[in-house]
Amino acid sequence: PPAARTAQDGQDPSPSLEEARARLEDMVRRGDAGVGSQAPASEWQGDEYDALRGDFSRPKLLAYFQKGLRPGLVAARLAVIVARLGDVARVWTAEEGKPREERTREVMLRETLSDLGPVFVKIGQTLSQRSDLIGEDAAQALKKLQEQNKPFEDELAWRTIAEDLRWDGPLAPNHPYMREAWQAGAPTLFAELGDTHIAAASLGQVYRGRLHSGQEVAVKVQR
Repeated sequence: PPAARTAQDGQDPSPSLEEARARLEDMVRRGDAGVGSQAPASEWQGDEYDALRGDFSRPKLLAYFQKGLRPGLVAARLAVIVARLGDVARVWTAEEGKPREERTREVMLRETLSDLGPVFVKIGQTLSQRSDLIGEDAAQALKKLQEQNKPFEDELAWRTIAEDLRWDGPLAPNHPYMREAWQAGAPTLFAELGDTHIAAASLGQVYRGRLHSGQEVAVKVQR
């Protein structure tokens, strides 16, 4: 799922309306890649992943992943990966002799990689060019990840937009996100924002929006 930026512990993550709108318009002027991406160092207040930034360091990685509950979280994640890919392998073998129109394995392979996240989507896209390694059937199935990737929930994208811009109010007039607050008279970050995405790709999806200045924008939410 998308990883939204949050403020440091003890700091108020919710800016004033003017600050949030100014941050949004500054992103548009800079041609920022989209919300969910890392902000410039001058603006970003830090998060728990700061310890991992910079050059590769094995001691740094070990120190991070050995802290607190992280070993258990990593083990649980590995268990999910092994189980999901194991299911794909079993179905792939079981359907080997079936006619193509009766097979479900290609869809299962593609949806499994999409569910496992953007890293696995990128791996699938790369392998789709290597039919010599994974076979023609698997390569053809994975090529659809280039343009038909499974989108994530719109509700999650809305929360990512709000958290990334550190805004705790409604996003737009009559928008589903915090609609009750807008009906109660709360100001909005956008003048308009689409209820659902207009495009989805391997690393994000796009929403149509309009700023209060009147400028129309495409809001990209990164996974």
